[in-house]
This record gives sequence, structure tokens and C-alpha cells, in this order.
Amino acid sequence: MTTRAEAIKLLEESGCTPNVIEHCKEVASLAVEIAEKNKSSRTGCGSGACRSRGSFA
Repeated sequence: MTTRAEAIKLLEESGCTPNVIEHCKEVASLAVEIAEKNKSSRTGCGSGACRSRGSFA
């Protein structure tokens, strides 16, 4: 799995602007927060909840 530092380096090497990289960092942080909440509540996609609601996640 790619580390956070490796991902940021890839974005920089690809020519992404600093504001795009900052946006990616914020999205990643939010994704982790959501995953942790879903993990603790057991209502995440791992429980089949997404499939039962018709989501593609």
C-alpha cells in the first residue's frame, strides 16, 4: 500500500499544484475519519450495508 508521504510525492512529481495537494490531504483525512466511524459502528460497507442500499461502494 502507498504511504501518505509516497502519495504526496507522486502528486508533487506529477505537477499538481499546492492547492490540489492540500485538497487531496483533506479528502484523505475525511475518508479515514469516515472509515473509523463506520468500523466502530459496524454499519460500513464491510457489513453489506452499501450493497443493500444499492450503492456501488
